[in-house]
Amino acid sequence: MNNPVKLLLVFSGVFGLIGSVMGAHMAGSGSYALRPIHAHILVVGWLSLFSWSIFL
Repeated sequence: MNNPVKLLLVFSGVFGLIGSVMGAHMAGSGSYALRPIHAHILVVGWLSLFSWSIFL
């Protein structure tokens, strides 16, 4: 996997999945204590990496 675009897309997918699972868990349990971590994982992890992979 030498292609940086493919690597960024894979990592953005992983961060998107982690953020979605965290959000679903928080919604199911009713506890929103991890809301800032969930938001930062989605914004910094998924959105930033995905936009850089599109930009490159």
